[in-house]
Amino acid sequence: MRAKPERNDAAWIDGVSKTMLSASKSEDSKKKTLVLEKSTKEITRCVAIDCEFVGVGFQGQDDELARVSIVNLYGHVLMDYYVRPREQVVDYRSKFSGIHPHHFRPDGPAKDYQFVHNEVAKALEGRILVGHSVRNDLRVLNLSHPKSMIRDTSRYKPFRRLFKGQTPSLKRLTKEFLKIDVQDNEHDSIQDAQATMRLYTAVKRDWEFQIKSHHSRKFGKMKTPSTTGTVEAEQKNPPIFKYRYKKKKKEN
Repeated sequence: MRAKPERNDAAWIDGVSKTMLSASKSEDSKKKTLVLEKSTKEITRCVAIDCEFVGVGFQGQDDELARVSIVNLYGHVLMDYYVRPREQVVDYRSKFSGIHPHHFRPDGPAKDYQFVHNEVAKALEGRILVGHSVRNDLRVLNLSHPKSMIRDTSRYKPFRRLFKGQTPSLKRLTKEFLKIDVQDNEHDSIQDAQATMRLYTAVKRDWEFQIKSHHSRKFGKMKTPSTTGTVEAEQKNPPIFKYRYKKKKKEN
C-alpha cells in the first residue's frame, strides 16, 4: 500500500492542543468525532493499531491475539481481522475484549495467525506507529518496530501529567482530554485505535517538535521555534570530529 499525502487540516491536526490541560466542557465537545469523514481513506504515513486478546494457558493467564485493527491518520479503517487462536481458549475476556466463541467458528470471519501477522507487518513497515501501550500489541503479534517510529499515548508525558504521572487508561485519557466516551460496553479495537490516533493528532505538532529537538541536541544541533519557521543552529566542530582528527594524526 502506498501512502497518500496527508492534508494539513488545522481542525484535525493539533485541533485541541491548546486546551490539553483544561479540556473544553462546552456543548461542542459532544459533537467531537474520532473520524474525519472528508479525508483520504487510504494508508497514511502514520497509522494506529489496537489489538484484543483472549486468555490461553494456565487459568487463561497468557495473552493470545484475537483481533487486530489498524486505522489511518484520519481514523478510517485500513485493516480489521479476527484471528483464530493457536491454542485452546480458556477465557474469552468478553467484557474487555468484545470477543465471543462465534467469532472463531469454522465458517466465521477469523483468519489464521500467520496470515494476519504478515499483513500487519507489511502495513507497519516504514510508518509511524501510534498505539496505547503498543508494546503489548507488538509482543502478541510477535513483531518489532523501531523505537523512533513509535508514538505511545500511554507514555507521552503531557498526557501522564493529567493523571499526576500515572499511566492513564485509554478510556480515562480519551474522556479527560477529548471529552469523548469510549469503551462504554465491550471493547472494540477499531474504536480504540481511532481514539488513540485522535489523541495523537490532537498534539501531533508539539509531540513531533519535542522529538526533533531531542534528536537535534543529541547530534549537536539546536532547533528553536520562530515566527518565520524553525531555526536550526549547528555547532561548529562537534567533539566527535575533533576526536577522529586527533586519532588520525597519531596513526600517521
